[in-house]
Amino acid sequence: MGLARAFFQTGVPTVVGSLWPLRDDDGERLLGAFYRHLGQGRSAAAALAAAQRERMASGAPAAAWAGVVVLGYGDAVPFPDGAPGQRRSAPWVVLAAVAVLAGLVLLTRHRRAE
Repeated sequence: MGLARAFFQTGVPTVVGSLWPLRDDDGERLLGAFYRHLGQGRSAAAALAAAQRERMASGAPAAAWAGVVVLGYGDAVPFPDGAPGQRRSAPWVVLAAVAVLAGLVLLTRHRRAE
C-alpha cells in the first residue's frame, strides 16, 4: 500500500502497481498489452486480466506478470469509447477502401495481360 496510499489520498481511484520488481522487457510486454486493452474500452481490472492471460499463454514465467495488481476501483474505464484520438471508420469508408484496392489490383492485372 505504501506508494499507492499517496495516490489514493490525492483522489486517484485506481492504481496499477507491482508487488515486486519486473524486468524492463517483461514490464514492457505486460503493460503494452494492458494499455492496448484499456484503449479498447475495457476496465482497468479487465485490461490487466487480459494482458496477464496473454503473457501466461505466451509461456512467460509467473514472475513476469503475476505480481502486477489493480488497487482501488478496478471497474474504472478510462477510455469508454476507445483510446483518445483513435479514429473509428464508418463501414462505408472501409468498403470504399476495399473497392478502390480491388480496382487497382484488377487494373494492374489487366495491364500485365496486354
